[in-house]
Amino acid sequence: MTITEFHTYFDILCDKYGNPYFTTAEKDLLFNRATLIVLEEIINSGLQTQQLEEVLYPLILRGYSTMNASGVIPFSTIEAQLTAAYGQNVVIYRILSVSQANSLGTIIPVRYRSYNKLNYSNTFKTPSATVPVFSYIGSSNLQFLPVNQALTNYITIIKKPLTVSTGGPVNSDMPEALHNAIVHKAVDLAGIGSRDQELVNLNQPK
Repeated sequence: MTITEFHTYFDILCDKYGNPYFTTAEKDLLFNRATLIVLEEIINSGLQTQQLEEVLYPLILRGYSTMNASGVIPFSTIEAQLTAAYGQNVVIYRILSVSQANSLGTIIPVRYRSYNKLNYSNTFKTPSATVPVFSYIGSSNLQFLPVNQALTNYITIIKKPLTVSTGGPVNSDMPEALHNAIVHKAVDLAGIGSRDQELVNLNQPK
């Protein structure tokens, strides 16, 4: 659906025409909030990585990068590489998977491990060339162990969805199959807002 169709369907579901309660800007805001809620619900639904890639295919992007001398790859480096590769402004919403090409050219998965849970005293849990790991440093850096600047790191992300807007217009880049769910969620959010306002009005002094 286009953003115009989002608005039309919203009005049909609410059985309200001509924006009697919600302005165009307010509905755009509801659609954008609903988009992120629907996206989070899917990510947290228990689907495996391959299933997420299938469901969220327009948002799935694959890039590559090398780490610095500290074993760090900033999100900004990944975003810049993906922006250039895909010809669109890319903002990382979630890291989906990471892998490395080892010295033999074999692609091996890089497992996520919380940085404060790295255990160097346990041989079986110590990161190695055959069992590399990554963790997050702050909210915008990937930390790789062991450090090897010669390796290429392949990173699959879920990009942040476009902010839809009637002005422009800017249509949703979420999968078409999820558009109905987004509008329904926006209607739910609008209903909560309306009921809250009704409660406020009831408690106003007469």
